[in-house]
Amino acid sequence: MTSGNGKKDFMTVKATPYTSPTPSNLPNNITCHPPYEPSGLLSVAAADRTEPPQRAQKPPRPITTEGSTPEGSCSNIFHHPLLESPPMANATACYHRISTPLGPLWAAATDAGVCAIELHRTEEDLRRSLTARALRPEHTPERLQALERELTEYLTGERPSLDAPPDLSGIGGFRRDILLTLYKTRFGEVVSYGELAYRAGHPRAARAAGNAVATNPVPLIIPCHRVIRSDGTPGSYAVRSLPPAEGLKLKLHLLALEGVRL
Repeated sequence: MTSGNGKKDFMTVKATPYTSPTPSNLPNNITCHPPYEPSGLLSVAAADRTEPPQRAQKPPRPITTEGSTPEGSCSNIFHHPLLESPPMANATACYHRISTPLGPLWAAATDAGVCAIELHRTEEDLRRSLTARALRPEHTPERLQALERELTEYLTGERPSLDAPPDLSGIGGFRRDILLTLYKTRFGEVVSYGELAYRAGHPRAARAAGNAVATNPVPLIIPCHRVIRSDGTPGSYAVRSLPPAEGLKLKLHLLALEGVRL
């Protein structure tokens, strides 16, 4: 995957201590419900923290059907571990329109992971966004069957997370830092834009973090619905082609699936 210049712009500042989001200190308008596990979130004091909290990475599950793979198509496993993938420029991105409890959406994946999820968009929109990231779109319906099952199970509350990793080919620098840090948030956890920027190593970039979240190419896989405002209000949910009110309704629905009600 492309990673820009490969360097992170870590800034040395005196950070404001952060308090873990637990039922006792969340704003009054947030109610936590099982399976929310506050003790497993931030166990290290901000003053002693040198890197973002890590969650265990599961081996990625294939999002394709079993069997042989034609040359030039997506293989039936993800070859590269998350965060260590080589650049995937000009890789084939297999895509298809799949059905979910949220309605139909377009999804695309390379050998490295899911590279695009488009809600309420057209096939042409998807192909254009993939091409802009130096990926080669290929309509291959059978390659997305397992991802369709995972999304359905997640959106009906049958599973707490998705095993398919993201592929952020064509996205580097600050934006990549923010999105990969967001990917590590836990089920039932909410984080402010400022805390997200802090965890990513850019503690004074809350507004820019919001812009990066708004351009997340793989919503659900990278859970941008878990980012809220520092005052405990949900903020917006940028779904292109959806009115702001409908985007907010969708965000609240996704949070409710994880036991968080704002």
